[in-house]
Amino acid sequence: MDHIQTSKEQRYAFGSFVFDPTSGELREDGKATQLRPQVAKLLELLLHNPDNIVSREEIRNTLWDEKVVVEFAEGLRACIRQLRGALTDGVSGVRYVQPI
Repeated sequence: MDHIQTSKEQRYAFGSFVFDPTSGELREDGKATQLRPQVAKLLELLLHNPDNIVSREEIRNTLWDEKVVVEFAEGLRACIRQLRGALTDGVSGVRYVQPI
């Protein structure tokens, strides 16, 4: 994975994708997909920790403010499902998103 940084923004390049965490835009071969805010936060967290296991607690703290009440397990599954769809990673998620 490469970090592409200009004076105002940082983008991540991985595989055939370029992700702009500021806008939440994921590009693949010139085609842009606008990620939902939590999905964009999840992708940024994972890209920021490419060689590390990211804990459920760390994901929870990143995606949802402590004041927000959500069904965490279902919310996390939905975010991961949407992220895998955007990355065309399939159900198993072995290419980019690997469950542990």
